[in-house]
Amino acid sequence: MHALAFSLTALALVGCPQSEDHGAWRAELFTERENEPRIEPTFDETIRTPDRLRGIAAPAPDGGVVRVACFTCHGILQVELSTRAPTPLQPDVLGPHVGLLFDHGTLDCAHCHDPADPSHLRTADARSLPTTEALELCSQCHGLQWTDFQHGAHGGMRGHWDLNAGPRERNHCVDCHDPHRPAFGQYRPMPPPRDRFVPTPPHRANHGADHASDAHGEGPHDVQGEEAQDDEAHDDEAQEETP
Repeated sequence: MHALAFSLTALALVGCPQSEDHGAWRAELFTERENEPRIEPTFDETIRTPDRLRGIAAPAPDGGVVRVACFTCHGILQVELSTRAPTPLQPDVLGPHVGLLFDHGTLDCAHCHDPADPSHLRTADARSLPTTEALELCSQCHGLQWTDFQHGAHGGMRGHWDLNAGPRERNHCVDCHDPHRPAFGQYRPMPPPRDRFVPTPPHRANHGADHASDAHGEGPHDVQGEEAQDDEAHDDEAQEETP
């Protein structure tokens, strides 16, 4: 057995490319992979465009809610954006934005909205973007989250992992985050999902049986009383065995 292990180890050492040859071998391998034709997926991946990026919610005459495009007001009114230090409640915000809660680090309105046209966004290099392109704006500061998003580790999705099997739809940043207050609050965690392939633990099964007996009128399950009876029986046995 030892001789066989030694032979396999020696064979592995001899057969494995060493030092410079090993580096050249790896470089050649990766070059071959890069030159391989890329197989395009059959289906596409899309990113949602939430309604909140298309306008602000406003009451409708029939009592419902409609989306009013930002340009409806900002195309007529000249609004000077706030550039002061933000507070949780913006008292100088008027119109349909009254009561706006804002908590986004040290940013103010003019950091994200275009001062020349508040219905648009403005990137760090002074490019104007429609609000529907907010993902590009978010990725400027939240680079780590953007990298995770690109690799599927951040943000939810629905559809198929394999794009050759079906399409995939990704969530947008503002599907989960309020752009004016992006941090999540504190939430009570939900119970974990129950795996239907894992059997129920014995103690849970007994617990369910106890509740079932209660439901059939057998009375409460007196665990303490049973333990006390067991202790008394054990003491009696010990006295009988004592010489």
